[in-house]
Amino acid sequence: ENYIGSEQSEEYTWSIGSTYKNVKSRGFIEFKLDYIQLNYNADSSTPIAYEMLESLKPGNNLVIGVNVSQKLSKYLYLTINYQGRNIPDNKMIHTSSMELKALF
Repeated sequence: ENYIGSEQSEEYTWSIGSTYKNVKSRGFIEFKLDYIQLNYNADSSTPIAYEMLESLKPGNNLVIGVNVSQKLSKYLYLTINYQGRNIPDNKMIHTSSMELKALF
């Protein structure tokens, strides 16, 4: 539960995840799926509600995350991240990023 003044949120989360590591190629894949049930006792379109509910909405929310990381050479690492969020009364929101690190 989360409280700010008279506003209150209640969250129930069910999660499943898995990680696969490949020692030979020095890479890994992570997968996580969260089903989140949120209850909120005030207007959910305020800045306080956005912060308390962590950008989700009251009702049934689904969050999917996939991370892939691979060592390309002695000094280069590649990481690709994906997050999908399905919140009530909205279309699925897809976010991804890619990072290439050079260590020297």
